[in-house]
Amino acid sequence: MQFYVLAGLLAVMAVALLALALRLGGRFGWVAAWMRGNLMLVLLALVAVLALAAFDVSRFQSLERSSQVATLQLHETGPQRFEVLLEGAELSRMMVVHGDMWDLDVQVLRWNGLAQLLGLKDGYRLNRMSGRFVALEQQEAASNAQPRGLNDTPAWRDIWLWLDRLHEPVLVEADAFVVRFMPLVDGARYRLDIGPTGITPVPLNEQAERQFRPQ
Repeated sequence: MQFYVLAGLLAVMAVALLALALRLGGRFGWVAAWMRGNLMLVLLALVAVLALAAFDVSRFQSLERSSQVATLQLHETGPQRFEVLLEGAELSRMMVVHGDMWDLDVQVLRWNGLAQLLGLKDGYRLNRMSGRFVALEQQEAASNAQPRGLNDTPAWRDIWLWLDRLHEPVLVEADAFVVRFMPLVDGARYRLDIGPTGITPVPLNEQAERQFRPQ
């Protein structure tokens, strides 16, 4: 019985609040203004999202045919510690990596469907470089082997990351090129060539060429 009484009390309170709301609301003229205000806020938020996406997309380069992206040079400054100089037309970066090998990740945007039919070209940008240790215990313990970012876009507005979370993208999808397990060798110098199918390190001196020869 008590629950029926409680339910009745709550119903009475709801009716009283409804009557008060109707009295304060008058002829509901405020509803249209409230809806217009919310619609304006949604449109402004959409404008901000599109502006940020446009700025982020402008950081990508066209991926049409094989071309040189940058040169990469290694200089050992201590045990398993290397300075890496990465230089290209759109990028010049000096960073420190630790380990026995280096990895490089590239973000790629692939156009599909109507966007591809309209002639839009796939795009890329260098994303991050990291060191890697051969010994598993060193790799697990090495906080200084974390990736070094090559693009300055924060994760919260990185359009590639948002697209990568979509299961079935419609017009554009996130893809990636990777270079893995390249030895860190003092004095080695590489040219980084990129094409529609991937990115390739090309040795430019004896120290780099030595890593590609059969042992």
